[in-house]
Amino acid sequence: MSIMLATMHIGSKALVNNPQAFTELYFDGKVVEKILNKNFPGNNFYDVTEKYPERFSITECFKKHNHIPKTLYVFNGSSYTDYDKQYTHLIKKVTSEDIDLSNIEFLIYHDKKLKHGPLSKDKTVHLINSRLVYDDL
Repeated sequence: MSIMLATMHIGSKALVNNPQAFTELYFDGKVVEKILNKNFPGNNFYDVTEKYPERFSITECFKKHNHIPKTLYVFNGSSYTDYDKQYTHLIKKVTSEDIDLSNIEFLIYHDKKLKHGPLSKDKTVHLINSRLVYDDL
């Protein structure tokens, strides 16, 4: 969701770890169920994603706002969820829809034990600080 928020605010940048770029892939998940119940009571998932695709798909958000923010997209290449369900899906979508990803840098780490869990707080803080000091993320 951080990438979507940055997409809506020109000049914003995003640093994301294991993002769910395609929430529609989790239509049977508890998080999506909570989102639906809280924000779209009485509506089913398919109707909501049909009406508001840009709220559930990062590529739809890019297209709606005609903007892709400068982003560092960090994910665990050893995680099925992060690699196959998100990253691979993103690459397929942008390729088929001719979306330019030049503003997105991918940083892939491999940690089989961590699975879909985020980087440790220390590693995340180090990554943020190194980008703030040494890069123009």
